[in-house]
Amino acid sequence: MAWNLKGRSAVAALDPLTRHRILQSHAMTSCVHKPLLATIEALITLRCVGGLSGPLRRPEPFICHVTRLLQITPDPSVVLAMLHQDVHKYLRVAALFVIRLIGNDAMMREAMRVGWEDYRKIRVYGYMEDWGGTTCAKNSAAPEEEEEGFVRSPSYGIMCVDEMTDRLFNVGAGVKDKDGESGSVWLGLCLSPLLL
Repeated sequence: MAWNLKGRSAVAALDPLTRHRILQSHAMTSCVHKPLLATIEALITLRCVGGLSGPLRRPEPFICHVTRLLQITPDPSVVLAMLHQDVHKYLRVAALFVIRLIGNDAMMREAMRVGWEDYRKIRVYGYMEDWGGTTCAKNSAAPEEEEEGFVRSPSYGIMCVDEMTDRLFNVGAGVKDKDGESGSVWLGLCLSPLLL
């Protein structure tokens, strides 16, 4: 098996603004020169999944470590081993992200199959619409109806790995955006449309 890189760097799978924001962040400095095994160890010790959060779209450590994996571009068999192991759930989620960004069709189908069979709970840091939380009547106001001077803040939520797989691989989402593209935004990351 080989990666679906289309003649470009693996980090180029992220859109340019997101890539620049992640690579220039303070959180990325902690994992810049880590080798593959140290990056995998850091992914094992993480306690939440996060992308770009807050009003300044600050990169969370999880997406920085995934970006470091993209920089290293490990052999596909290593990422598939990360996907098929059953002990470390955040390592599996990182493998899902890497396969979603640069995997080929067969790897994506395998990742979706494995992700849908995993019902473990994952802690997600982001906005309520990112982790699919329910809102109470007080918090259900649209952003334009919020009180002046207050900014929405991200919070922690719980998702199962199978729900995360649905969001990551855009399963069931056939809605096109205003530009006519069918890509999606999740956890602050712009995900390109899938061509399966």
